[in-house]
Amino acid sequence: MKYSSRCVDWFSSRFGDQEFLLTPSCSQAMRWSMELFPRPQRGGPEEALVPSFTHPAIANALLWRGWKLRFIDIEPQTCNLDMDKVAEALSVRTGWIICMHYGGFACDLDKLKKLLSSSKIRWAEDNAHGLWARHGNTLLGGHGDLSWFSFEKQKNIQCGEGGGVLISKRLSIPGLREKYHSGTNRQAYLSGEVSEYNWQTLGGKYDLPELSCAYLLGQLEEVEKITERRLRLWKQYHELLQPLREKEGIRLPLPRSYQQHNGHIYFIILRSAFQRKQLQNRLARQGIETHSHYVPLHQSPMGKAFPFHGLDKYSSNYATRLLRLPIHADMREQDINRVVESVYQLLSPKVYRGESDLEKEKLGESLRETH
Repeated sequence: MKYSSRCVDWFSSRFGDQEFLLTPSCSQAMRWSMELFPRPQRGGPEEALVPSFTHPAIANALLWRGWKLRFIDIEPQTCNLDMDKVAEALSVRTGWIICMHYGGFACDLDKLKKLLSSSKIRWAEDNAHGLWARHGNTLLGGHGDLSWFSFEKQKNIQCGEGGGVLISKRLSIPGLREKYHSGTNRQAYLSGEVSEYNWQTLGGKYDLPELSCAYLLGQLEEVEKITERRLRLWKQYHELLQPLREKEGIRLPLPRSYQQHNGHIYFIILRSAFQRKQLQNRLARQGIETHSHYVPLHQSPMGKAFPFHGLDKYSSNYATRLLRLPIHADMREQDINRVVESVYQLLSPKVYRGESDLEKEKLGESLRETH
């Protein structure tokens, strides 16, 4: 267990004395950790507030445990949970709030903590995108009662498939380790406390294979370099694409002052679904792979059974217009230039041909040196 222990130590040294456990996937981390808490009781809190613009894994985990869902809209700058809508939706029925740090952009944790300062409502961070990102100077993860991480192949730090959960030091969960190790006292056996291990409670096998841990450890040890590299590429996109925002009405991410992101996603919001599809198809013909993102949960067959709080102003609209541009740590500056050049050729040919002073000022020489 050498590598899994070192991965756990890595998290423990950065998130204090909170309990960190590795899992085969982030989805497994969500489902298993929700099972550590009591089921909702009739007549008491039975509802979880969840962003509609997110992955269905958390919805599944909550439903398996018996919670009802209420979907909340996102705010337009970074596609995070709109905390003003959360405040409106709070009621005696609310038992959980799930905040997802979309693209590594921190949710407004100060506002959320203030909302819940005198409440018994539990909350969790879906930090699948946010490893090594920060809220102010504090790393994302470890703020909520639970914090989930993903090491799936598309994440900044990955091992092909894997996940993890931080469990707050504020909580005291009897039999936590037994429930993680198939309901047995295997942890006590491995530490020499008992001579053999046996079945103690209801549990499952949730650890991450040692080979995956070895791969993950190498990535964790390079997290600063990987993040620095991705941030340089993200900033290159952001600087070169500003004329599209100013002249063509294309929305770009707009981080708030407290959001120290990790360069996980660079997205643009096109003017219409048709324009996005057109751009995506044309880029594909040039060998440039791009992606949309989530179909809002409340529009899915499963999600239609649950209410959406208030007006769906951004979740559905952005889902049809958002396009993720390629970004990963092995990309080079000239790769970003090639993508940006193609985007300009298709969306704003006048700027690309140099018919605007903005092209000279903001695109700079880099686009003309692409090849």
